Amino acid sequence: MGFEIVTGYTGEAHVYSSDVRALNRNLVGNGNYVLKHGGQFEYELVDANTFRLYEGDLLIQGVHGRIRTGEYVEVHPTNATQGKYRNILVCVYYAMDTTSVEHMGVDCIYGEETSATPQDPTLSSDDLSRNGRHAYFPLYRIRQYGSNVESVEKIFKSQEYTMDDVSNLVSKVFLTAHPVGSIFISTSPTDPGYLYGGTWVRWGNGRVPVGVDTSVADFNEVEKTGGASSVALGINQLPAHSHGLNNHTHGKGSLAVTVASHSHSGLYHGNSEITYYGDLIKEGGLAGLRGTSSGTRVKTGNTQPSASVSGNTAAASGSTANAGSGQGHNNLQPYITCYMWKRTA
Repeated sequence: MGFEIVTGYTGEAHVYSSDVRALNRNLVGNGNYVLKHGGQFEYELVDANTFRLYEGDLLIQGVHGRIRTGEYVEVHPTNATQGKYRNILVCVYYAMDTTSVEHMGVDCIYGEETSATPQDPTLSSDDLSRNGRHAYFPLYRIRQYGSNVESVEKIFKSQEYTMDDVSNLVSKVFLTAHPVGSIFISTSPTDPGYLYGGTWVRWGNGRVPVGVDTSVADFNEVEKTGGASSVALGINQLPAHSHGLNNHTHGKGSLAVTVASHSHSGLYHGNSEITYYGDLIKEGGLAGLRGTSSGTRVKTGNTQPSASVSGNTAAASGSTANAGSGQGHNNLQPYITCYMWKRTA
């Protein structure tokens, strides 16, 4: 068969003893246990040959057996040989017969008689989870000396905790380890209060924890926040640096020039300057000088010419091109995200 439902209605009988014992083994274990709640098989030694067991529940490798409330079971151990010691184990047994019918009951298993310290009888049990057919669960040891009972000793292991007990114990241990103010870290979004109890709030969303350091102003108090995931640098955060100026030329501007004092020689006739070549040499006539009627001689004179060149004495300036956009840079360290919870109560 494929996957099937066990504890559910299907319209027909379908729950077998093997289903129940499988559940018991997984909840409690595959050993032998007297269950916590109930009478836990208190005994009464009525006489040397009458041993009475009262109510209780137990598991033998997942097989559930019980003595109901208000009922009891008696076994009748026989006497040892006079002057001899012997141990008797009062056991609950499980057996499956050849027709696969299962039985449980109480019986006495006898050890060897001895004149010294007696030993328990050897018990052999099958593994019932692998189709075994018989098993024993010893509850009490009766020590005999002849016809007398010297002692009765409980030897069974009781179930100390139910599933609720285990769950409560786990919660107590967890909450003891995480007092109020503690931080719980997990990759699951489940509130730890649902699992262990206590009151918890989400903590530190989007932030990285840093240990308190009273010597550093940024970290000198608990739960102090600061920092940013993105930062735009200002001028004060930039290292000292310089910018080069590209090669360039200046055009000619305006320039003023003054010519120093100097002289030129010239010919004069009277008070008039001789300015034309034709006045000096008369073509086709007599060679000579022509002057004004008032002139009596030829003389020389001085001139102080000057030159003016347009110029510019303004200062020349250059500039560099702007760079950068002013956007913030990523300020995050390598990280991995998780859920963090703080216990508040």
